[in-house]
Amino acid sequence: MGIDAAARETIRGVQGTIMSSIGTALDTFYEKAGSHPHTRQFFSNAAQIGNAKRRQETHWQKVSSADFDDGYLKAISAIGQVHARLGLEPRWYIGGYALIIGRLIEGVVQKEWPSRFGRGGSEALAAKLTALVKVAMIDIDYGISVYLAAINEERLQAEERNRASEAQGFIVDSLALALSKLAEGDLTVRLETAFPERFEPIRIRFNATVEGLNDVMGTFVEATRSIRRGLDEISVASTDLSQRTSQQAASLEETTAALANVLDGINGTAQAARKAQEAATVAQANAGRGSDIVAKAIDAMSRIAVSSDEIGKIIGVIDEIAFQTNLLALNAGVEAARAGEAGRGFAVVAQEVRGLAQRSAEAAKSIKELISTSTSQVQSGVTLATESGHSLDEIVAGVAEMSRLVTEIAQSAHQQATSLKDVSAAAEQMGHVTQQNAEMVEETTAATQMLTQESESLDRLTDRFRTTESSVASSRPRSAPHRAAAAPRPAAPVRRLSRGAMTASKPSMAPVANDWEEF
Repeated sequence: MGIDAAARETIRGVQGTIMSSIGTALDTFYEKAGSHPHTRQFFSNAAQIGNAKRRQETHWQKVSSADFDDGYLKAISAIGQVHARLGLEPRWYIGGYALIIGRLIEGVVQKEWPSRFGRGGSEALAAKLTALVKVAMIDIDYGISVYLAAINEERLQAEERNRASEAQGFIVDSLALALSKLAEGDLTVRLETAFPERFEPIRIRFNATVEGLNDVMGTFVEATRSIRRGLDEISVASTDLSQRTSQQAASLEETTAALANVLDGINGTAQAARKAQEAATVAQANAGRGSDIVAKAIDAMSRIAVSSDEIGKIIGVIDEIAFQTNLLALNAGVEAARAGEAGRGFAVVAQEVRGLAQRSAEAAKSIKELISTSTSQVQSGVTLATESGHSLDEIVAGVAEMSRLVTEIAQSAHQQATSLKDVSAAAEQMGHVTQQNAEMVEETTAATQMLTQESESLDRLTDRFRTTESSVASSRPRSAPHRAAAAPRPAAPVRRLSRGAMTASKPSMAPVANDWEEF
């Protein structure tokens, strides 16, 4: 504006006039401001007005000295920022300044008005007024520039807040949609659209968290299905094992019953063998006594020479019977050695022994009859009687051998009975164990079925989750992955702040003492 050294000196020349007029000008200004509805609210009391007036006088002291140093710039910047903060529009600032300048010009004109015929005085006055207006315009320019800079800064901050609000809205919408998908069990949801740089870590961590949850749930679902398959196999195996165990228990019961029957038969055989042993002992004793009788009857037999031939035949038959009896006894021993058919073989041998004993009894009867008829011929049958004695000795020996074999048969039968008793007890124990196993298998089957039901319930629960693996494995066409939210809408242009808008945007128009002290 051309404030050179000359202009500075000019304005300093009227500094006294300015300072003498500024008080009246400020009084007029504050009176006017207090009467206007819009500016009245900025001045609540006289003390506040007085403080503001003193600050204005100090400010005009700097302005009238044309000293626009850093102190001045700091002061005018504070005034402009206060105006912006309180929402005082430039029109009110300019209007108030016009009122003050008018009073100052009046004061300068009244004080510096030249004489009637002095042309040079009017030029000096014009220079002074010009300098006054220039410094006033500079002061207004500084104040309004600071005000506009503050307003612009506030506008930029408002735009930044608006963009941040829209970004936050987009982030909240994206997270809300993604979380709703997660609540529905969809683990394939991802936040695809990038967030603003400040919030981008949230998107990355959310995607990483969902990815980890997807992996865990996929592993869990696969493990559940593996458990289900394993339980199905265990259930089938348990059912088959239960059937096999039941069959085995029934077979063991039949085996135990058969062993009991065999044991009874062997016990009967052992008893029969003992009786046969007793009979053989008696027969041996009787044979011994018969030998003594034959010895005593030798003298009488000498007179039975006539019947010697018949006696010889009978004795031959007895000898044959004794021989066959010996063979049968031997066969009985062989049969007894064969544990499987011991009872049946011994029964056959016992039957044959009884037949031979009957034939021996008949032969003995015939001998007795012949002896009775040939008593008178004993002398002639001495030789035959002697031979009969020898035969009886052989019979005694055979009977002794038969007694020994029968004893062995009895002992063997007893041992077999004892062994079969142990086998029967073991089979019975196996039957109890098998029955317990069958019960345990049934319990296992029931537990497996219960676990299968629980696994099915767990399967139904996991079916509500949709993972990336389940999406790939599904036979249905894979749909496009869910987006957490649509792309952000372009930011709406920020409306230009009108005077009313600038005023309305202020949180409060209440007077602030410290701020208006700067005014």
